[in-house]
Amino acid sequence: MRLLLSILILVLLNPLAVFAGCAPEKMVKITFRDATPGNEEGHFTSLPKTLYRWGSHFARLEEQPDTKNGVHALVVVNNRDTWMINQTVKTGRHIVDQAANFDFHAPLVGSHNSPFVDFEFGCELAYMEERGIEPTSIIVADLNLLQYEYSIGSLTVRLMVYPRTSRPWAVAVVERGELIYLLRYVAYETGLEPDMDLFSKPADIKWEKAEQR
Repeated sequence: MRLLLSILILVLLNPLAVFAGCAPEKMVKITFRDATPGNEEGHFTSLPKTLYRWGSHFARLEEQPDTKNGVHALVVVNNRDTWMINQTVKTGRHIVDQAANFDFHAPLVGSHNSPFVDFEFGCELAYMEERGIEPTSIIVADLNLLQYEYSIGSLTVRLMVYPRTSRPWAVAVVERGELIYLLRYVAYETGLEPDMDLFSKPADIKWEKAEQR
């Protein structure tokens, strides 16, 4: 299970998706990476990605360059406008969402069909607390952490946070006792003042014809 750019785009552009509200009042900046065992370190899929989000209508996802495939992906969401750019060749697509219930969402686990669709970047701890989950103390890599665990069907999600700050350290997804996905947080900043330049239409890009969704 990988948090791929294509999955994120699928969710945020799907007009039929129904979510609870994750809408940070201040801007959040999260840098994360796929640390699933077997995901080769240094491979593109293991490189850090950075997500900015503010409220329910503004987001920016920055990926590292994928030199093998000639792609350096960037996605910018500003209300109903979504720009998807390949910075390597300076080309992009502009999509205008016409859905009546448009909101941006960034689930950590899979797409809109996932039972954990409401478990989102920027609202991880709130998700667990809203469900009355009590944490347990654990030690991982010589770190003292608190772990929240919640199961739906055969899937279990484990959120690990630092005890003093409650900042997320990692999220693990387990299916029938087997670890299938591990996400590590590289940096997690909250309470930031919004920088609207991050959510503006990127300049110097050759655009394809705008799509209506």
